[in-house]
Amino acid sequence: MDLRTERTYAASVVMPDETLWILGGVGKTKVLDTTEILSYTRLNQSKDASNLVKYRFYIFSLSMKWSSKWGPKMPFALLGHCAAKLSPNELIIAGGYNAKTNDYSDLTYILNTKTYVRYLIGNT
Repeated sequence: MDLRTERTYAASVVMPDETLWILGGVGKTKVLDTTEILSYTRLNQSKDASNLVKYRFYIFSLSMKWSSKWGPKMPFALLGHCAAKLSPNELIIAGGYNAKTNDYSDLTYILNTKTYVRYLIGNT
């Protein structure tokens, strides 16, 4: 599987549609505000291969065809953050380092409106 951008210190989360969303991180030259969405298609595999417990990870990786597409750009670049699904319609992106503001992240992504919302400390 190849990502569109090489990255480290990124966050990732499995979405309700079983895609893997990878957010931000550090690329070759800068902190990233880009996201990628990975999806897979199951390929045919033989019955004999599915019973080989010793090689299960290898067989699993061979039985998938992965593809990548760009996801929604974040409002600012982040590294070292985490992401988790809050509800079927919300994804929280917390912590991490924002080099522009020397601050941490407190974003929520709303899936059905495709927007990021930033909550300020003290707001309820």
